[in-house]
Amino acid sequence: AAHAKLDLFAVRVASCEAVRDHVGALKEAHANLSQEHAEKHASMKQRLDFLERSLGDSADRHARELAKAKAAQADSSAANKKLATDCQEQVDSIHKALGE
Repeated sequence: AAHAKLDLFAVRVASCEAVRDHVGALKEAHANLSQEHAEKHASMKQRLDFLERSLGDSADRHARELAKAKAAQADSSAANKKLATDCQEQVDSIHKALGE
């Protein structure tokens, strides 16, 4: 029984030794892929920095455009009020000229 266990142990050791080189090659390939991935892809910090920059630029641009639109609306409102006042003055002068 002891010899059978020793034989089984020897078989297991031999099978481990047989795949040792394969496991080493897999570890090396994985390390190479990890390094390539790290070199080719932007880091999470770089990605976040890019997004924050893009969103910040976009928000600033939209704020400027909104301010321009509000200013244009205010100018238009003032022009409409002046036009309404001018029209009312003309109507009043016509009424006055007609003696009403």
